[in-house]
Amino acid sequence: LFGSDQAVTDATAAEWRAAFDRFGQAAEFALADGTGPLQKMQRCFAHVEAAEAAAGRRYAAVATHRPDLNWKHAVPVELPFLNVVTYCYDMVAVCPRHLADEAWPCAPPNSANLTVLANGAPAVPACAPTFQFHMERTARAQGRAELHLGKGASWAADLAAAALTLAPDALSDCALDFLALTCRAYDSYLEAWARDEAVVDRAGRVEGAGPPEPAWTGPHALLFDAAERSDASNAAAALRSLKALYDAALRYEALGVDGAGPGTAAYGRWAESAAPPRVAFLEAQCAPRRFCRRPGGASPDQRRYANELCARAVADDALASPFLFRRAP
Repeated sequence: LFGSDQAVTDATAAEWRAAFDRFGQAAEFALADGTGPLQKMQRCFAHVEAAEAAAGRRYAAVATHRPDLNWKHAVPVELPFLNVVTYCYDMVAVCPRHLADEAWPCAPPNSANLTVLANGAPAVPACAPTFQFHMERTARAQGRAELHLGKGASWAADLAAAALTLAPDALSDCALDFLALTCRAYDSYLEAWARDEAVVDRAGRVEGAGPPEPAWTGPHALLFDAAERSDASNAAAALRSLKALYDAALRYEALGVDGAGPGTAAYGRWAESAAPPRVAFLEAQCAPRRFCRRPGGASPDQRRYANELCARAVADDALASPFLFRRAP
């Protein structure tokens, strides 16, 4: 998968899609200067082992989480005693002690559905209500963006790096999965904003949140065209363009991860507002889904594209979601 002889195989599309979920576990986990995330966690785990040796007994479980999480409720007390790793993307994980060791010190994957981890440990992906937290940011809008849109940047980079090694059917499958998954993440981003900030009318709809007009320009269209033609070079270029758009939308270069710098840059788009905080390139990527139900006016390319996104959606109401916001029961 990462340039070895095994990269060219007759693996099924399902196997390649399972491998796609593993990209986040391996990318840049070990760096030559010793500063990779896995290497840092291994040094931390050495302190766990030292404490156990000093106490003469082992912990029941090891837990890891991002240090910038604000917890709303305690973690369920039964998690350390289950025979599986319970995790929410790469933000938090609870690992029974016998499933963690120096080689894999409870390093959760950046995946929504991985059930077997890098060390072979069984896993259960679970965010809310098992883990109830939000990222502690000065602006909640920035926290929402990081939670729901930040994955797109890393997925785009990982898939771009692997594109030239993928078999043609695997490249097409992974590219279409990427477009569908990131549209669902954008839905979640807008829905989280609607719950937190939106002005809702008596019918339960967000005021002023009409559907955007579908567009057929931009990297998403180039990626779809490259996927249809099994053109790995142009697919990788389109994914790199999408990565750059995500980086610009998240504004880390201008604001810093904590929003305080560099310099005196203002939050700008991250100011709290009742107006929908639309992200233009994702609007263009995701709005064509309306053609699944109302194909009138769509080109053949748009109809094929829309049908792929809708076929890969999980929830039946995904097509309505970012347009018909409703408060949760």
